[in-house]
Amino acid sequence: MNKLNLTHEAGYPFDVNFLAFMQNAYSLFNHFGHLAGNKVIVSGCEQSGNTLSSGTVFINGELFPFEGGAKSDTVFIKEITNEVTFEDGFLRPLETIRTVAFGRSVPEKTFNWADFQRVTNLQELGENKAEKQALKDLKDEVEKLKKQKQAVPIGLIALWGKPASEIPAGWREYVNLRGKMPIGLDPDYVKTKDDSQDYQFNTLLKSGGERSHRLTIAEMPLHTHNYNDIYYSEAWGSVYIPGNIGSEKTDDDNKGYDMTRTSAGTGGDQPHNNMPPYRVVQFIEYVGF
Repeated sequence: MNKLNLTHEAGYPFDVNFLAFMQNAYSLFNHFGHLAGNKVIVSGCEQSGNTLSSGTVFINGELFPFEGGAKSDTVFIKEITNEVTFEDGFLRPLETIRTVAFGRSVPEKTFNWADFQRVTNLQELGENKAEKQALKDLKDEVEKLKKQKQAVPIGLIALWGKPASEIPAGWREYVNLRGKMPIGLDPDYVKTKDDSQDYQFNTLLKSGGERSHRLTIAEMPLHTHNYNDIYYSEAWGSVYIPGNIGSEKTDDDNKGYDMTRTSAGTGGDQPHNNMPPYRVVQFIEYVGF
């Protein structure tokens, strides 16, 4: 940056060249605005209701004071030129004051206020950069998850040990398992001789079984009962008795009389418990959000 040495005691020649040098020197500050970009709010311009405060804006390579005021759709570059009387007695323009205000002018000096953006300082930019990176990372993770299959597939059945009113969103009761126990699908299942029926474990969603069961004769284990009975008769009996001697051996003309008898019945003929140890829970199904 150009500098002036004003420490001389001999007196400095204060003339128009001196002033031009100063003006050229501080015009360099305009270039800082390019760091922010075109049509930016450098400072101020805070909105309260429909009114904006004064501030500083940057347009086309030049910093401008912003006058503020009632908000409008457009702003324009406002120029005021002040004339003064020089030593030769003539009025000449001396000061040109350029500001930006709400309103309109010629097209090349009129701009849409909506195009102006507020810039942040370097500290805020650093924070925003970290936030943007974190946001980008989060978006990348979301995109990855979108491309993957759902962590919980639709149709998953789970155990639920809390009240039905607390079933989480995306789930509902799986009513097909009310009062039933699930059994694993066996694609290789084949009915064997020990199976009382074809259980069809190789058929998905096949239902079967019963809560209690009353044994049939065919299902009872093969067994016998001790049964002692014989009726001694006289000679007309049909069963041969060695020597025809009865149980008291008092005569010798006895025969045994064969009879089919039924023992006295016992048992309550009630269904027996067919349940393993259990605890009641609820089955719920994931249906998605």
